[in-house]
Amino acid sequence: MPEWARKRQRTLFGAGWLLPGQPPEYGGRNATLPQQLAYLEELSERRIYHSFNPQGLGIIAASILTFGTEEQKQRWAVPILRAEITASLGMSEPGAGSDLAGLRTRAVLDGDVFVVSGQKVCGPPGRTTRTCC
Repeated sequence: MPEWARKRQRTLFGAGWLLPGQPPEYGGRNATLPQQLAYLEELSERRIYHSFNPQGLGIIAASILTFGTEEQKQRWAVPILRAEITASLGMSEPGAGSDLAGLRTRAVLDGDVFVVSGQKVCGPPGRTTRTCC
């Protein structure tokens, strides 16, 4: 994300407008559903992007806020919401590199962090597969 977009996201977070339905500590203002709808409609009518890290906010941080521990929220979700880090999710179509059934990964503990490695094997059934990423 460009620095100006990070600054904008930090400003929205601090003012409670990044995720209005969330509590203030997560960039919100405890907005009701009608208030959130009105806010998003106003952004949409003006063609204003909610974020330049939509996967980070809408999928990654949202999942951590919903299912994560408080420690995970503070370590990962809050830095994503404050635009200190970005996050993304990579997927693709079956046979085209995004079929998650063909994903093979391994995580090895290296000190106090996990190092994840692996490959995606793709190709039509019955044909020779190839590593595609």
